[in-house]
Amino acid sequence: MTAKTTSENNKRIAKNTLMLFFRMLLLLFIGLYTSRIVLANLGLVDYGVNNVVGGMVSMFVFLNGTLATGTQRFLTFALGEGDLKKQIDTFSTTFYVHLFMAIILGLVTLIVGYWFLEHKLVIPDSRMGAARWVFYCSVINIVLGMTQVPYSASVTAHEDMGVYAYMSIFDGICKLAIAYALTISPVDKLKLYAVLWMIVGIVDLLVYRIFCLWKYKECHVRLIFDKKLLKEILTFSGWNVMGVGAVMLNNQGMNVLLNLFFGPIVNAARGIANQINNIVNQLVGNFQTATNPQIIKYYAEHEYEKMMHLIFNASKFSGSLMMIVLVPIFFEIDFVLNIWLGKYPENTAFFVRVVLFSSFVYSMTQPVVMGIHAVGKMKTVNILAGSNLLMILPVSYLLLKLNAGLHVVMIVSIIPWFIEVLIESCLMQKYVGFSVVKFYKNVYGTVFPILIASSIVPAVICYFMEDGWLRFFIVGLVSVVISVSLVYNFSLSQHMREMVKNKVKLKLERWV
Repeated sequence: MTAKTTSENNKRIAKNTLMLFFRMLLLLFIGLYTSRIVLANLGLVDYGVNNVVGGMVSMFVFLNGTLATGTQRFLTFALGEGDLKKQIDTFSTTFYVHLFMAIILGLVTLIVGYWFLEHKLVIPDSRMGAARWVFYCSVINIVLGMTQVPYSASVTAHEDMGVYAYMSIFDGICKLAIAYALTISPVDKLKLYAVLWMIVGIVDLLVYRIFCLWKYKECHVRLIFDKKLLKEILTFSGWNVMGVGAVMLNNQGMNVLLNLFFGPIVNAARGIANQINNIVNQLVGNFQTATNPQIIKYYAEHEYEKMMHLIFNASKFSGSLMMIVLVPIFFEIDFVLNIWLGKYPENTAFFVRVVLFSSFVYSMTQPVVMGIHAVGKMKTVNILAGSNLLMILPVSYLLLKLNAGLHVVMIVSIIPWFIEVLIESCLMQKYVGFSVVKFYKNVYGTVFPILIASSIVPAVICYFMEDGWLRFFIVGLVSVVISVSLVYNFSLSQHMREMVKNKVKLKLERWV
């Protein structure tokens, strides 16, 4: 790969990240506003019911996530090789696989999921009717979404991130419309909420499908079923089942576990925390969505040094981006919740801190995971990392049975994410000569000291000042300035610092 091609790839990553970043800012404000309206109109119980039932349904179709990862990997790999026939064969084969799995898993979810809803989940009798509506609408959305995976994977493989930006803006507008509908509707608000989100999901599916059929040659389904390719995809996805299932069960399994011990109010608190986490994660997700295809393409082109260099930088920058947002939220979350929601469940602030810190650790792991996906050797990593993540459920159940308390269980749930990155980086060392010592030194050894240093001044301010708007603005401003300064001086290389300076200088000259 030439220096010119590398430069073009870097520019594409920067352009896609910037496009997705502006999308994130818009959705941040829409998400915060609509969440307040939805919570106020549904109430704590219904909000918790929607969270736990929707999460429970997603548990039964986690296999779709493994196939989605495999589909994206093989489509991106084919693009990296420049083989149109392989792209066509891959798309058509994966489409038929997803269609078959949608039918099978849809039936399993309807049977087993309904039994679990009726006999296991803790839901007030008066809200069981509405919970069934949430269940059926969630099943329809997820099953239809399974047939959409090859199309979404094609968009990501082609790095057309503008499509995600526009569709996310559309989803944001739909959120506003749904929030308004809840305020004026005379019918059961939880039922209406479930139906409206089902309709939005169907519209999204149609738009993505029409776009892919219009733009990408490989997205026209043909009567092709490549058995050899199918075997490769199923081998990749088969071992990935445990990894993706473990991540999902780690999250949604904990949600169900908390429901069994504490009821839907705690699910509402965790649901609010997850909403904040999803909004914050979009910042890091935008960057990683832009870099992931490049990691796979570098491997497909046998550019291993460039692939590892990109993984190091992506991990470090992901942690740095997450940290810039994490610090002010950590210190001011109580004030934010009071202004944003007014009334919210007990322990919400604690859930937000735990969930965000888990995501902070996980954000630095994801580029390494993508490196494993590029290599395609999924057996060992999924057995080890998947078992590690799944262990948190029996451990949490035991702790709750021993009356260890909610706070202890949630703090313990962070530990597996530290273990996972060690497992995956060691396997990358075995496969492509990835340096574990260099990874920890360059990533953890950079990001965690900056996190600690960035927290000192905000902690002092919070200790001496009463909470309120003034402290909120001071903590936010100070923490962001300190974090950005430390990231610029200690996280960026000399070359990247020069690049940033030149870009800022150019922008200032244009404005002046």
